[in-house]
Amino acid sequence: MKTQVKFLSSVAITVFYLLIATTSLQATTYYSRASGNWNAATSWSTVAYGNAINTGTFPVIGDMVFVGDGHTILLTAATQCSGLTIGQGVSGIVEYPNFGSITLTVSGSLTISMAAMLRYNYNNSRTHNLFISGNITNNGAMNLFSDNNDVVNMVLNGAANSTVSGAGTFNLNIVTISKGSRTYYVDIKSAAFLIAAPPSIIAPRMDMLKGTIVLNTASVLTWCDPTVTSYTIPMDVILEVRTGNVAMQTNCDTLINSGKIYITGGNLTIGSAAGIKGILNKDAGVLDPEIEVTAGTLTTRGGISSYPGGGNPFVFKISNGNVDINSGTTGTDLIPLYIENIAGSQFVATGGNIYIHKPSRTANTAEIDFGSSNVYHNVTDGHVYFGDATTAYNFDYMPYISYTYPNFEVAGAAGTKLNPKIAIASRMLSIKVNVGNIFDMSTSASNATSTNVSVTSTLDGIYAIYNDGVFEERTASLSLTGTAAQHIYTVAGEDRFYNLIINNAAGVFLDKPSSIGGTLTLTNGIIYTDAINLLTINAGAATTVATNASYVSGPMKKIGNTAFTFPVGSANMYRSIAISAPAVVTDEFIAEYFYVTPDPTYSRASHAISIDHVSDMEFWSLQRNAGTSNVFVTLSWNSSSGGVTSLPGIIVSQWDGAVWQDNGNGSTTGSNLAGTITSAVAATTYGPFSLSSASPGINPLPVELLNFKVINENGLNHVMWQTLSEKSNDHFEVERSLNGQAFQKIKSVNGAGNSSVLLNYSITDRNPGKEMVCYRLKQVDFNGDFEYSATKCVKNNAFADVIISPTIINNDNINVDFGETSFTKGEIIITDITGKVIYDEQVQNNIVTINNEDANFNNSGMYFIRLIADENVVHTGRLVVM
Repeated sequence: MKTQVKFLSSVAITVFYLLIATTSLQATTYYSRASGNWNAATSWSTVAYGNAINTGTFPVIGDMVFVGDGHTILLTAATQCSGLTIGQGVSGIVEYPNFGSITLTVSGSLTISMAAMLRYNYNNSRTHNLFISGNITNNGAMNLFSDNNDVVNMVLNGAANSTVSGAGTFNLNIVTISKGSRTYYVDIKSAAFLIAAPPSIIAPRMDMLKGTIVLNTASVLTWCDPTVTSYTIPMDVILEVRTGNVAMQTNCDTLINSGKIYITGGNLTIGSAAGIKGILNKDAGVLDPEIEVTAGTLTTRGGISSYPGGGNPFVFKISNGNVDINSGTTGTDLIPLYIENIAGSQFVATGGNIYIHKPSRTANTAEIDFGSSNVYHNVTDGHVYFGDATTAYNFDYMPYISYTYPNFEVAGAAGTKLNPKIAIASRMLSIKVNVGNIFDMSTSASNATSTNVSVTSTLDGIYAIYNDGVFEERTASLSLTGTAAQHIYTVAGEDRFYNLIINNAAGVFLDKPSSIGGTLTLTNGIIYTDAINLLTINAGAATTVATNASYVSGPMKKIGNTAFTFPVGSANMYRSIAISAPAVVTDEFIAEYFYVTPDPTYSRASHAISIDHVSDMEFWSLQRNAGTSNVFVTLSWNSSSGGVTSLPGIIVSQWDGAVWQDNGNGSTTGSNLAGTITSAVAATTYGPFSLSSASPGINPLPVELLNFKVINENGLNHVMWQTLSEKSNDHFEVERSLNGQAFQKIKSVNGAGNSSVLLNYSITDRNPGKEMVCYRLKQVDFNGDFEYSATKCVKNNAFADVIISPTIINNDNINVDFGETSFTKGEIIITDITGKVIYDEQVQNNIVTINNEDANFNNSGMYFIRLIADENVVHTGRLVVM
């Protein structure tokens, strides 16, 4: 028989809502006395089940109703109550009649006890109605469908939240969700209810008009209409999946979303196995369509896109959980993740994962496009994974320089590739390339279409770039622009970049060797290297001018036959060393700056007769790593060099393994405050270089700071220093650091002004705060010029010159303490200043003792120590052997 859909209009729904709102405050509780009609007083008692006492009335609006075991109550007219409980646990029935069109309105909750029923089972072509504003608890049977033209249609309405629960059975026709607004929810905990009321266009079905529909059953179920190709979530509806696994539209192409899809812990799967369209977001009025995932998984076997045709903004938010896109066998012919560039659109990612399994079936479309200037963007975390485990695909993303994508990972089968769609600059939090895969910085695998990619954060709090495949640099620029420290790492080989731009005040760390083929641009922030994780400037490559805010801390290499200035520094100071042009393009030189005294490793007392004194503040290491070229060396100075008072009297000196040799003064630039000096002769041997003075009365460099040490005693740190002479010395500032990098002033001590006698200074730090603490002195002149001392660190009554991780304590043996670093196995490697390995040991403990003889320390001096822990996590530091 043809289905009849005789149903109350929205006007009628509103009328019933108003009746509920005006419920009488004189509520009565009724118990069934015997079987009978609802509106017969003889059917009810106001005392107890089966009791004859009654006032001569029957339940009306506002009353509470209980139908007992063995009693059947027939609805013979429009009936209202504030709450209805059917059955005591054995039986009990409320029944619609075989005449009229009866409406039962329950302004509160409906409870059907075990073995009880709410039913209509006649064959008289009748359509009845049931309105419920409260909860439904069904542990018996709700049979509202007799045949296609004998039905009861149900409306869940009212300005209140509702729950549908119970272990009973449901036989439904049309269920309408029409709450007072979409802020009121219907929390569906019964899988049987969902199965009996799917989203459909034929009966049985659920019509979503207004409210939040919460799918909250742990069951695995299919909830869809098998006869249609699309289904619409209206504007005033939120479809929330809280628990369970729900498959929707399993035989359909499209879910049209004009409301909100909200995943808060369950799993919702959209679409047929083929996928095709997926979720199309269509603007239907005042409220923009929205998808939000805070936990659980949203899977669409097609894409997630704005509805084709234009003018359809939508909001996409993910803070946790997963969004699985385009996993169908066929997949979408639209952009898999596309937000139209129109006012009202949003892309918000503060966590969670987005998986894009395959590209669009249509050529020349990107796989992710979240709109530009008209879209509100807020990306602070989250990951986008490109590819699946079965097939290698080529993916594109639409680049935007002003807006940031989440962390990108090229994660599919080996051979999967990701590149920008068009040749404009783009930004993302980080980039990870899995084994065998490719991230190409050009749009069409050519240098002509290379772009600028800016990485603004890290994958995991550490890595900005993690490369286990191919990072194809082309002639593109990679900018590191984070606000926290960023690390660059490749699993095998070295990281290769064409143009590398450093613009991160927190610093960039090389965890593998890296090379530059174009230009290293030092805008802001320090690059941290070591003897193993070396930065190389290849032949033909260049660097921009460094500053105190941006330089290379650690060694770096230059290959080529052009003059080069190494942008090295330390302790927040850029202190260059430069070489003249080598003769051969394959020649290699490695340089590093040390803001520490050369003593005792390279004794200042051992020098050529033409040198009066060698700088006590600093030195450079310059090594010729390949080739035979001899080059002129240019050193620099500034106000922290200890005092340059005579440019003609300054000398470039070189340690030859035994004494400091005089390489002369070929030329100088600048002033006493800052400048450079070039050696008068080309260097023929290489190693430490420093500034020296030809006369005792000039260029202190400085002679006045005789001693500076830190001693720990009973939890107090005593900072002590001596000066042999002072000139225009206003005061000292004692600075403390808990990490060896960031210093804060803790005390100011007046200086002597001008002095030529030995003076002693000290302070006591009574609140050091950590086991390992570092100190340095800032000496300030009357005119505001200042200079820093070397850094001194103290731990557990033991002394170390430089704070490092691991912590090094030099005694008869070397105790290596890696603190709280957690690993199951590791390796300690010690190298000398040239990079030669002198000690290599496998370790499993955080504290290791190394015998001096075992480590093969041939000379006192500076060494490098590193720990390789699980998963290639590298900790490095410097070791001074006294």
